[in-house]
Amino acid sequence: MKPIEGVCAIIRLGPKFLLGKRSLEKTLAPGWWSPISGGMEPGETEAETIVRECREEIGCDAKAVKKVTTLNLENGVILHFWIVEIEGDPFLANSENSELRWFTIEELRSTPQVFQQDVDVFVAIASQT
Repeated sequence: MKPIEGVCAIIRLGPKFLLGKRSLEKTLAPGWWSPISGGMEPGETEAETIVRECREEIGCDAKAVKKVTTLNLENGVILHFWIVEIEGDPFLANSENSELRWFTIEELRSTPQVFQQDVDVFVAIASQT
C-alpha cells in the first residue's frame, strides 16, 4: 500500500508562523494546531498541493519557495515541509480549521496540542535567519 503523503506550509511573518487549529470534525488530530497542510492528490506535485491548500484553507495565493524537510511519521504518513510566501491576509476560507493564529517560537513551545515535530521544524527555520 502506498503511504499517504501530505505537504505543510511554513508561512512566516517576521518572528511569527501561521498555524491553523484543526476542526473538531477532522479525522486526524482534531483540535490540534498545525501548519496549513493537506494531502496530495493523484498527479499533483508538492508545490501544486501547497498552492491549492493555501487557496482552499486560508484564501490566499501562494508560492512554494523551498522544500526544507520531509518527515516520516509513525502512522505511515509522509509530510513534506515547504517555505511558502502568500499574498493577502489569511482567513478561514473553509471548515478545515476552526481558527488561524500567528505564533512565535516561544508560544509554539508553550501551547498544548502542537506537534513536537512541527515545533522542531519551525525552530530550525527560525534559527537560520
